[in-house]
Amino acid sequence: MNIFEEFDSLLSAIKISDVKPYMKLRPNKNIYDSLFGNKDRIFMDIDISEEDVKEMFKVRRFVTRAFFFSKDIENFAYAYFKELGKDEEAEMAKKAVNKINNVSYYAYLGDKDTLDFIENYLLTGKYKCRTTNRSINVGKILKYVFDNKLYEKYFPNTQYDEKYVKEDITMFNQRFKPSKTGELVIVISRNPYDIAGQSTDRGWKSCMDIYEGQYKEYVGRGISHGVLIAYLCNKNDTTKIKTSDGILKNDKINIQKPLGRILIKPYTRDGKEMDFENPNWILRTSKSYGTFYQKAIEKVQKWLDENWNSKIDINDDLYEFDNENFYGEASGEDSSKFDSTKK
Repeated sequence: MNIFEEFDSLLSAIKISDVKPYMKLRPNKNIYDSLFGNKDRIFMDIDISEEDVKEMFKVRRFVTRAFFFSKDIENFAYAYFKELGKDEEAEMAKKAVNKINNVSYYAYLGDKDTLDFIENYLLTGKYKCRTTNRSINVGKILKYVFDNKLYEKYFPNTQYDEKYVKEDITMFNQRFKPSKTGELVIVISRNPYDIAGQSTDRGWKSCMDIYEGQYKEYVGRGISHGVLIAYLCNKNDTTKIKTSDGILKNDKINIQKPLGRILIKPYTRDGKEMDFENPNWILRTSKSYGTFYQKAIEKVQKWLDENWNSKIDINDDLYEFDNENFYGEASGEDSSKFDSTKK
């Protein structure tokens, strides 16, 4: 089996033929052997508590996601109840939409301790009926709207179409929720295939989609300059995984629907050119996409610090990445500079 045939048993979001050009961009296949040995992936299990989940909804971009998703669900609930002849419940949903429309979105974002300004459907997964004590699974409403194309009947000439509802379904299925050890796994990879697929045919969007992304050229540039990637996955979305001391070492996996991802970017001292013969950079986690808990990000960074950064002199230095080759997300959580004296 050659290297490209082997990918059929790995991540499957992108056509193999479209990935071949990226495979040739790896600067030096052996530069991260101290991290990966003779493998391309490291696996770590992680448990997520209810408090870990709630903590994520205090982060602005996840509050944003919950806000607009909740508005979608109220609209879809209106269509759902109208179809079932439950007009009173439908009108209550319509009033909820009007209330959301009349509230200052920025005021809502400013109150990060309030998770229930409107019912947070990404957090609870349940739609509470307002005329009874019943609760309905949000996924049931989404499926009914999608299967019966209610978006065409009730919301013509709006953003609601088949693709939009599919994206909401994916967002719901991949929402933040507690998990026990063994249910989730972090996959850290140096494989160009995994890196190329960072935002292509995933449950999230970014400008790094290799087909449609506004800044897709940075995908190849990142690979050629030592970028790594970490995915968060459901355990049942992988095969041939065995847990051992919290770290799993088996490349023969099949990831169909990762929950989220973060890039891991090299930072060089004072922005110097990277030396691929004698590595002179540290590794820092970047902005997350999809579902990637802060607890998981910290676990990845700790692993990087212990197994790579500790071997690089990071005393009293300012590190930064090359803006020409690495795309810097506009986020305070993903700075292009890292001061080692303030870590």
